[in-house]
Amino acid sequence: MSRFLRQTCGSVELAAARTIIRSPVIYVRNILKYYVTYRLYQDRIEGLRQ
Repeated sequence: MSRFLRQTCGSVELAAARTIIRSPVIYVRNILKYYVTYRLYQDRIEGLRQ
């Protein structure tokens, strides 16, 4: 296998890994963001009731 082909395959694999690995991170970040927003909203509602 030529050096150029090895570098090209390596670059493609790295780009794919970055894209695939990044998707779950964004998904979890969004879940956490909505959870924190919900908890702050619930705390505020409880504070208003008291």
